[in-house]
This record gives sequence, C-alpha cells and structure tokens, in this order.
Amino acid sequence: MNTTQKYLTQLSAKHGAASGHKMASILGISKQSVSRYVNGQHQMNDEIATKMAIELGLDPVKVYIEVQTEMAKSLESRQIWQRISELSNTAAIVAVVGFAAVMPWGFGGLIFA
Repeated sequence: MNTTQKYLTQLSAKHGAASGHKMASILGISKQSVSRYVNGQHQMNDEIATKMAIELGLDPVKVYIEVQTEMAKSLESRQIWQRISELSNTAAIVAVVGFAAVMPWGFGGLIFA
C-alpha cells in the first residue's frame, strides 16, 4: 500500500466507508482520479496532499513530504526528502520547547523565570 492509498483508506474510514464518488467530492477531484489512486496508478500531488491532510486533521507538510519521499525517482532524491522530514521534526520540537519556555506555567510543570 502506498502513501496515497493509506490516506484514502483513512479518509474512507473517517466518512463511514465512503465510496470513491464521496471521496472525490471531498477532495474536489474526479471519481476516475480516486480510482487511479486506489489502484496505485498515481500518487496525489501537493494540492491533493494538502486537502487530504486538512480533511484528516494531519500536518500538510508531513503528508506532502511523505508523498514526495515515496515518489522520488533516485536514492539521492529520496535521501533529500528524508532529510527534509528530519529537519521538519527538529523545527517542530524546537518550537514547542521554545513556546513552553516562555509560558508562565513553564515546561513539564517547571517554571522558567
């Protein structure tokens, strides 16, 4: 199962085993496009990855990176997308810790003053 198929499965489940027609309507694409995704003939592009992520309550950046990593045609390209993913994770951690450090209740119950 590829990334697009995985997220389509989640989308269908979220909407009570939604049909291809229903998923096409949700994503703003044709039923034929959904069929090609389900059959593994195509991967979603960045626009559909963004819509899918928002619909599923996921970070669009992470979904987009996952799709691009899988679609990379060379080992070098795949490694670059994996590195982008790592940098994205690091940036998120730094942002959370930085935010917690400036909040009055602190981080993990500790007060930073």
